[in-house]
Amino acid sequence: MGWGKQFGRLQWNAPGTRFFPFTFPSAFLLTLPLNLLLLIMVIAPSLAVAGVFQGAVAQAETAAFAAPPPSVAVPLPAAASLAAPLPSPPLSEPTLAASATSSASRISPPSPGVSSAAILVNAETGQVLYEYNPHRKRPPASTTKILTAIVAMEKGRLKDEVKVSPRAAAVTGANLNINPGDLLTLEQLIWGTLIVSGNDAATAVAEHVGGSVEGFASLMNGKAAEIGALSSNFANPHGQSHPAHFTTAYDLTLLARYAMEIPLFRKIVDSPGAVISWIKPAKQTARNNTNALLRTYSEVDGIKTGTTPSAGKCLVSSATRDGRRLIAVVLNSSDRWGQSARLLNYGFEAFRYEPLAAGGEQVATIPVQRGDLDYLPVVTEGRLEAAIERSRGVRPTLELSLPPLIQAPVKKGDRIGEMVALVDGLPAAGVPLLAAMDVGTTSPLESVLRGLRRWLGFLLKP
Repeated sequence: MGWGKQFGRLQWNAPGTRFFPFTFPSAFLLTLPLNLLLLIMVIAPSLAVAGVFQGAVAQAETAAFAAPPPSVAVPLPAAASLAAPLPSPPLSEPTLAASATSSASRISPPSPGVSSAAILVNAETGQVLYEYNPHRKRPPASTTKILTAIVAMEKGRLKDEVKVSPRAAAVTGANLNINPGDLLTLEQLIWGTLIVSGNDAATAVAEHVGGSVEGFASLMNGKAAEIGALSSNFANPHGQSHPAHFTTAYDLTLLARYAMEIPLFRKIVDSPGAVISWIKPAKQTARNNTNALLRTYSEVDGIKTGTTPSAGKCLVSSATRDGRRLIAVVLNSSDRWGQSARLLNYGFEAFRYEPLAAGGEQVATIPVQRGDLDYLPVVTEGRLEAAIERSRGVRPTLELSLPPLIQAPVKKGDRIGEMVALVDGLPAAGVPLLAAMDVGTTSPLESVLRGLRRWLGFLLKP
């Protein structure tokens, strides 16, 4: 039993060593007493006896695979080292980011001094490319509305007609300027929440979907925990200051990565502006997106601004180049446009991206106990790549974390383990490993017969 190569990929091999180093007929003669005993058990009419023997077989199988598979680090082909990057000239205005064409050798990490917290991640893998106080708790201001939109899109019905309450209309700050009694669809209010950053629109959304602001906040916290944003707590849907309303730069990347998987969310936050329509009174208003990077950095496709006196100027931004999306977060930044642009430029130009596995690629098989298949193919949930600074000559390695065997039944898509990319021996990115197919259970007698066939096959194999 061990690791091997199959079609250029890691493969968990079945036990292939014969119990006796002899060929038939010598193997058969030497093992005749054992073979007779096995045949007696096969033809025994009592299922109880078969069940007892099955337990013995199961114990033998468990013992055979009891030792967990070793951590397997697989070096990738060597690549030439590139020159270390030189400092890049500072970008003080977001308009400078639109011409992000400087060579990788001129890109260096942005100075952290202009914000209280900042982070840059690969949206697909979650690999952190840059961080500064990523887990410091901060008020998020209107970046809160990323989560507001997630909950509204998943819990609400977009075509619902929402009547604006006096409480929603009275909320101060950035607003869509809705009035008590106004009627809009939930979808239009979500557009107003994300494009205009309307606190009044966010409150109307919360009251409709959650029954109240407080009820909606409970839904927000439940969803944040589900996504993995465990260092956050939300008290309202708009982000105005509250002692119990806080998050971290890292948690915001988790929320943003999740939100950008929702087609309607992507469409809204990528829009430079929108026309918001009312049902009653029948009117429209054209408003610009508060995210100025959409108009100055050609590859930016989202996400959300936020500003309050306690939070300062914040921005969660997304940009896509050559099919790769990066997400940057800056909190309490004195230059949120320029800092975000520099972070995105740094991620695109200072790193090389090593492809390690395609989505749905089979990377291993593992033994199945008491199943209608002997071995279960295991595939990646999505693409895996590792980002490495161009100035460094290191290569990523792969490590698979899988159980030594799995108990049937298994459903296709069940999470079985994880494949992790290591850089300098440290985890850089990972992807879940899933069952490639369903595996059913077998009866005790069938399990015994299949185990005996495998055993005899090993014995009689030339």
